[in-house]
Amino acid sequence: MELKGAEIRDFYRLTADMPSGGSALKFPKKVKIPHYQRPYKWESENIEKLIDDWRSEQGDQYFAGSIVTVNNEKRELHELIDGQQRYTTIYLANFLRFLVSRVALRQAISETTKIVHVGKLVESYSESARFLFLNQPGDDYSLQKELDDLQEMVNSELEYFEDENKFAETKAKLLNFVGLPDSFEGSDEYLKEHFVSLESFLDHKKLALSYDRSSFDSAISLSLKRCCIYLHEHRKPAIDFYGLDDVYSEHEQRYIDALKTIFIKFDDILGDGFDKPFDRAKAIVEKIGKFLHGLSLCVVQTGNAEDAYTLFEVLNDRSLALDDLDLIKNQFYKNFVLKNKVLQETEVDRILQNLDDRWVDNIFGNQPDQKRKLIAYLAIVFITGDESIVYNRGDGYRRSIQNYLEGLSVYSEDDIEKHFNIFESCRIIVDLAGVKFRSKDLVALENEFDQQSSTLKKTITLLMALNQEGVLSGLINFTLKYIEKEAGENTAQRESLSKFVPDAVRQIANEYMFSGLSEKVEKQARRVWQISMLSSSADIPRDFAVGLIKHNNLSSDSIDLRDSGDREKANLEFKAWVSNWTYNSQHLKVRLLFARLISLSPDQSGEALTKKTISLGVSEVSKLQLDHIEAKRPDPSHAEKYFDDDDREVYIQGLGNMMPLPSAENIKKSNKPMSESFGFYQEAGIGPGHHLYDSALKLFEDHKSGDKPTKEFFQKRKEHLIYLFNIAVKYQG
Repeated sequence: MELKGAEIRDFYRLTADMPSGGSALKFPKKVKIPHYQRPYKWESENIEKLIDDWRSEQGDQYFAGSIVTVNNEKRELHELIDGQQRYTTIYLANFLRFLVSRVALRQAISETTKIVHVGKLVESYSESARFLFLNQPGDDYSLQKELDDLQEMVNSELEYFEDENKFAETKAKLLNFVGLPDSFEGSDEYLKEHFVSLESFLDHKKLALSYDRSSFDSAISLSLKRCCIYLHEHRKPAIDFYGLDDVYSEHEQRYIDALKTIFIKFDDILGDGFDKPFDRAKAIVEKIGKFLHGLSLCVVQTGNAEDAYTLFEVLNDRSLALDDLDLIKNQFYKNFVLKNKVLQETEVDRILQNLDDRWVDNIFGNQPDQKRKLIAYLAIVFITGDESIVYNRGDGYRRSIQNYLEGLSVYSEDDIEKHFNIFESCRIIVDLAGVKFRSKDLVALENEFDQQSSTLKKTITLLMALNQEGVLSGLINFTLKYIEKEAGENTAQRESLSKFVPDAVRQIANEYMFSGLSEKVEKQARRVWQISMLSSSADIPRDFAVGLIKHNNLSSDSIDLRDSGDREKANLEFKAWVSNWTYNSQHLKVRLLFARLISLSPDQSGEALTKKTISLGVSEVSKLQLDHIEAKRPDPSHAEKYFDDDDREVYIQGLGNMMPLPSAENIKKSNKPMSESFGFYQEAGIGPGHHLYDSALKLFEDHKSGDKPTKEFFQKRKEHLIYLFNIAVKYQG
């Protein structure tokens, strides 16, 4: 690794070459933010926390984290790889110090009593300017020359302060030097005049902070030009912005909000201790100066982008938070920019801006954190074919994408567009499947019973309810591969689907969710559903999903319909978990199987199930609860009506005593004995003529003592239900 050095530095020493002993710079090097970096995104709370953390330190220095740069000595600039949010915030604070210094300087020459402060204000103005703008010695009028002339003017002409004619000339020179309009702040036109003057002033400068992406460069430049600090003898320092109605860029608004937050924060820090506006302005300048000198960062300088990005990955090796989605996106941007030398800069800007808009508006915008993680997980597993990625671990997502993209020798506009299409396709599938992150059991039950839902939709919501996202990734891989390779009715549709064009994917995925259009997708979904229902844990289904991922990913040549995994072992697990199931165990699978048995009926052979029309609606089935036919807690005043046995708890809590019942009827039934229970099932629509009701009633009639069931009832009914559950799992409808 070409590591040039690492040192703790304040803002005014950040770009000095290493090793240097941390010496101060007269002028900084340019700091450039590469194309593939995310935009400035800090909110007010981030900015306020940085300032509050600095204030809370008892000493002069506060360590605020690290930044990683590539020190390009030939071009005399630093590429900022990590720490952009902090650095930009500090840069904006320095800009505000510059603005307040210049209006305070104007006020200082307005009264004889204030002239003593001019030297100090010129000093703070000049220090800020040197780290806002680049010194370009080759220009006709370099920044160094400009600042020297300002100092000379102040030294030579302030002696004429009391000469009215000389004073007016001196003030005009000063205003010209610092880019302020020669007009009264209280006038209606002042804000516009200030904008025109500052715009002209800044247009003759080059900012020490720039972006490879011209849209970001324009945003920061225009936001700085809009910023105005008011100050006169009757008005304390205040901030305003010109032309806010014309701010169309989210990025520009972000800088404006940041500038406002920084100014208000430092003004608030001062409290009410300054009666005179001029004194308050000087205090703001001093306070921001202390902040910039007292805020320390660990600056790590490397000699090339690869080493810098390696350090960046190490420093950001953490679980997936919201901002980590930007880190994932930046992997795509980095490879696109570095591997496309033929594209014009404006074209790169256009492409990345369009992708940015899609990332926010179409893929991840306004979505809960859990959904963002799921979409990212599903898309990355399909793109990379990496079955080792663990859901909800963002560090694995980034490493996988990084390894995949770095292995590509070419990465074109079509390639990155297709990858973003895959992310959006995963969002489309998740939406159409009706995936929820609350009440997941109810969603799975509704889809199981809803005859409009395909097996694919049922399986997706089942796996979500079982928290088997690692299994879901295998099914989504297969579905996406089928869409890419085999879906479509004509050449145009097939071409669009092969690129995962979102509108085409939405149309075909909608058909897959509600009509089971693809026989292969339905068959694969059915196999995943069965293996997940049979298995007592996610182990066997996950092994099956790994095979789906390996053989059906973006790099696969063709689609591969896989068998159902270790079915023999899964059957043994099914027999074990169903036989040992009790009411205190996981309920979802048993409720799903009961839901399936409600809408299906054994045929004449008793070995298969056929569809059955019933009166229960989807909303009622979604509220199905597992009811104890024989009450769990007998009414003590009628104890003689209830089953009594030394092992009563075992039988009462076992599968043989369970019947599905919607919640409303379950509440009404309460703790009735078995002899009074069957009427409630009839009310709920599972009455005479329904096989669940008829078989339970017959077993009760055959195995009762008086009006109480015997233990044989529970044993026989458990055996019968296990038999039906086996058939229900294998149902192919």
